[in-house]
Amino acid sequence: MFLKFFRSSFASQYIVIGLTGLILWTRAITQPSPMPPPVGLVPLYRLIYFLLSAFPVISAVTGFILATVCAFLLNHLLDKNDLIIKNTSLTAFIFIILISYFPLFLTLNPVLISLFFLLMILKRLYESYGRSEPLNLFYATGFLGSIGSFFYSPFSFIWLYLVFSMVILRSASWREYMSLLIGLFTPFLFLAVYYYWFDMLEARAMEFAHSFHIHFMPAFQGSAIYFALSIVVILFFLVAYSAYIHRPPERTLEVRRKSLLLLWIIGLTFISSPFATGLLNYHFELLFIPASWLISFYLVHKKKGLWKEVVFLLLVVTILLNNLLIFYF
Repeated sequence: MFLKFFRSSFASQYIVIGLTGLILWTRAITQPSPMPPPVGLVPLYRLIYFLLSAFPVISAVTGFILATVCAFLLNHLLDKNDLIIKNTSLTAFIFIILISYFPLFLTLNPVLISLFFLLMILKRLYESYGRSEPLNLFYATGFLGSIGSFFYSPFSFIWLYLVFSMVILRSASWREYMSLLIGLFTPFLFLAVYYYWFDMLEARAMEFAHSFHIHFMPAFQGSAIYFALSIVVILFFLVAYSAYIHRPPERTLEVRRKSLLLLWIIGLTFISSPFATGLLNYHFELLFIPASWLISFYLVHKKKGLWKEVVFLLLVVTILLNNLLIFYF
């Protein structure tokens, strides 16, 4: 019944997703959590923090809007590239559930912003497939990757991800790699000129270098409910990942390569996690892009799985009740 609904008309699906997200964020908006303070060389997030941290309701509303935009953007991106079945927004629904599964994180934060940039990067990487010398697209991916790191410094590891992505997409032209490199360094060039003009270049360069020191910071010391929900979400993700790896669907070469780009986000998340410092819990929100895709794929394609729907619906109901009734406790 649940899965059948997400094969009905898009209008009803969008309404349910929007209402579900609004319910999940209701108390977070009326009783907002503070924005996490900026860490490292993150000039753009520092600016947003300066403007919005004194207005937690506005920051929570902005976070909700951005999370909803990311959910629908992800679903559209996967649907357009044949990575999910047509006429369903189940991936968007799962994403909004995962991104909202604990109330303390329901505010505008640097990782949520970087998720938007990651989706925009994926969009351009997918568009580059099969095109002859898509220099503008590779330049844009590099540029967006660097801008994203101005909100969240561990996002700088997107540079490695982009190189691997070009290998997966079988990009052989040195001009394409050069376009990527120029795109990566362009925002830093402007930033360096700005800091040099105001005699802050040396201090900010040291701050940037310090961002790549490994910090063994403890994760968020949350309640038992937080840890229980996290365990269930992780288990669901691992089961979906295992099912996909052991029995991948029969797809074209193009779709398989595009799927690999999603799976590589998992590696990007774990490689950059030692540099997340006090934002480690937020950091794993990066996994919600591949997790939403894998879980939706698992729910739709695995046969004889009524229990999967029941377990997932129980998880959704628990998250809703926690966000509405229990909240921080």
